[in-house]
Amino acid sequence: SDGTKLLPNGTKNNLSLIAAPANRRGGSAGSGTQVNLLANGKVFIVGTEFANIGRSTPELYDAVANTYTVTPVTKQIRNRTPSSTTLLNGKVLVTGGSTTSAIASTAELYDPVLNTLTATVNMLRSRNRHATTIMNNGKVLVTGSSIAGVGQTQAEIYDPITNTFASAA
Repeated sequence: SDGTKLLPNGTKNNLSLIAAPANRRGGSAGSGTQVNLLANGKVFIVGTEFANIGRSTPELYDAVANTYTVTPVTKQIRNRTPSSTTLLNGKVLVTGGSTTSAIASTAELYDPVLNTLTATVNMLRSRNRHATTIMNNGKVLVTGSSIAGVGQTQAEIYDPITNTFASAA
């Protein structure tokens, strides 16, 4: 075997494709890894936690060349358990996550055309181990979280047109 692992989670725009050949710069894929298939066929990877060590440098995996390249470093150290979703405009929304001492409410947008990662508005609540789901109208539903073992029950919605988070209730 060449060491490549592909694990699809069954969704179209947020494929959990984890490729971990020996040339991966960020190390093996572990808990909290988020991956997004981009329009150019590459895979955006963020939030790897392996052996309880997080990494804040996202990567791009090119399946054709079987190579990894480092993307710009996240502005917020969200090196563990963020969530990410590919938006209808091709950008990737990265939300929440945690460090060893804090849960983040911050969000960033990765632009695969410009290869930039920029801060955007904060979520209404700090979240990690949460889900983000693209809806038919292009907005993103943000649900759940686990903070000190307590689940987050209030959902929110990100609108990429107005660049805002609002309560889903």
